Amino acid sequence: MPEEMEADECFVLMTDRYRVSRNTRARWFFDHINKLLTPSSCDKLDDFTQEIQVVSMLPKNYQDLLEEDSSDSSGGGPFKITHNTKVTFLARRYRLVFILDLSPSMTTVDTQCNRVLYDEVFTALSRSLRGLAQPFFVPGSRLLFTPEMFVTVLAHTPFFTSEGQQVVAQGWKLTAENVTDFISLLKIRFNEITDSVAKVTARANEELDDKLSGGKRISTPDNFYLDNLFYDGFEGGGDDMASSLSIPPDIAMVNMYRCGLLALQLLPPQSNAGIVMISDGMLTLSSASILESMLTQSRNHNISCSFLQVGSPPHPHSCFGYLPYTDLMKFITTATFGAYLDRCPEEKKMTTPEFNYSMYHRAFLAWNFQRGLHGFKADVHWDAYRRKDDYWSVDNPYFYSVADQVNRFPTDYDHKKDQDMVKHKLHGKTRLKLSFTSVLSCRLREGYTIKNVAIYPATKRIEVSLILPWKHNVNIEYILGAPWTDGQPTDTSDCTYEINYEGSYWFLHDVTCLAKNRNITSGYRWTAIQQFWSTLKSLTDADNFLVHLTEYSHRKREKPSSGSNIEIPDSVKCSRSLFILSPDSNELVTASENSAFHNLSHYWKKICLLDINVWHKWMHTHRINLILEHDLPLPSNLHFPADNRRYYHVQCLKAMAALSSLLRDYSSFVLLENHSYIKFTNM
Repeated sequence: MPEEMEADECFVLMTDRYRVSRNTRARWFFDHINKLLTPSSCDKLDDFTQEIQVVSMLPKNYQDLLEEDSSDSSGGGPFKITHNTKVTFLARRYRLVFILDLSPSMTTVDTQCNRVLYDEVFTALSRSLRGLAQPFFVPGSRLLFTPEMFVTVLAHTPFFTSEGQQVVAQGWKLTAENVTDFISLLKIRFNEITDSVAKVTARANEELDDKLSGGKRISTPDNFYLDNLFYDGFEGGGDDMASSLSIPPDIAMVNMYRCGLLALQLLPPQSNAGIVMISDGMLTLSSASILESMLTQSRNHNISCSFLQVGSPPHPHSCFGYLPYTDLMKFITTATFGAYLDRCPEEKKMTTPEFNYSMYHRAFLAWNFQRGLHGFKADVHWDAYRRKDDYWSVDNPYFYSVADQVNRFPTDYDHKKDQDMVKHKLHGKTRLKLSFTSVLSCRLREGYTIKNVAIYPATKRIEVSLILPWKHNVNIEYILGAPWTDGQPTDTSDCTYEINYEGSYWFLHDVTCLAKNRNITSGYRWTAIQQFWSTLKSLTDADNFLVHLTEYSHRKREKPSSGSNIEIPDSVKCSRSLFILSPDSNELVTASENSAFHNLSHYWKKICLLDINVWHKWMHTHRINLILEHDLPLPSNLHFPADNRRYYHVQCLKAMAALSSLLRDYSSFVLLENHSYIKFTNM
């Protein structure tokens, strides 16, 4: 093997002492780009002690090299990290939440596979758990990777108020030794939930029959869904059982996601988080704002959302006209660095004792920046199942999406036509007085991923192309340029950026043609247009606030001993706080008329008014939960109302005062008491 080879893929292991953010992962990549690295020779997880440490590296044409020399399994290196190298990050601990979609559409028959979708839910769950539980050798190394995995399984029933237990299993530490027992336990509880759903549905059907039997219409199991969807005499309000079957698909999607977020918070921290929904794809969202809110929460907490689809892909003869929304599922998985699997492999493929790096390991345990560009590429597609004897299909090239046509009809698909359909438009370009690392960090926290890196040695500059999947087939591209010297970005506040967006002609016409926008009557299209321009405006607002944040450090370096905006006067340090809330208007005002307070207010007021939900864009945030002790003594008649029929309040004033005193002594000064405290550190 040559002494120096370009690495095609690099596997690295992250520490479990703290959460390694996307910014830290990108910084590691840029620190090692165009440099030679030698993989570690460690074969145990405990031997890896660094924050991010290289496990193995695979050169280009790795399989061809193995065929030439079978004794050389990984190569000792060194290997060169380039802008084309795919860096795959592995964690020591994972927390996964599997959500089983038990909506009414799951009771339909898959006409292509001759199965009821309800039966395929547990099959997909068991196969994925068996695949995840198996240890595997990291490709190109001798490390048998056995991370800690904590799994929670939830069942989403179609009722507003469910009588069944929706938590199938919580916080199970999954291993190769106990996966069989875990699946057996899940099978028992899954059957219990299935029986509960059947009983509730039967009771609701009986109540609907009684309600409609007064001379209007007799409901039968055959027209039950027709009654719910199209009969005008049926009203969903009230406390009857029939109203509990009224969850539409857009609410079901949001409920499953919220339950997944709550379940992740109950699992061990300092681990890679993921939500896996097993569904038939009969999902949707009511508006673009709800989708944006879901994606923002996932990006804030670095949570990947994945889908395991049961049933056949869209085809013209779907049962009851149910068509899975595959485009939405693929977009969500791409935007959150998740994985979309349209079919789970057979169970026998996962029982071989070779400890192979399987599709489930790649889908749920591996993370890389390339997944945010094109999504997860599965090894198993529907083409492998079309050759079975019990499979019936009707191929219609005009019925499938663009991605499906590439897989199903590779010879008939016109790739040039697809490229011509995607249009690009320049939004604007400008210069920023910011450092390369600060802007890159802000974009990565907003959900952007690295598309391409170009280094120009002649001009000593670097250009990084970042992509944000905004909507299906709609991307926002952010090209960041900065000086680059000796393999590192120059520590100067001189950056240039260019914003482009790409999509179909009709979408670009909607968002750019103002004359047409006045005639748009569709509420969904108008909301999407407003949301798109709001996203572009947020880029400018985020950059302006980042300039405001870095103003303090810039002045500190330029004039280290002058200016009241830099040094905090003793009058501010000794005061109760810099700002107070006005009792009349509840607005933020300075606590004193001293000139020192007014000189500081311009800079710190914007920070004090910053919404806590968007802090992650510019700062590395941590959440610390505290439990305050109640005041003593407690009222003697605590559990009984007073003479005015009101109950006594349990307060924690003493504990809150002690906490405020602790924060005051620790911080450099107080912005707003019981709200914001500032501490200066020497980095």
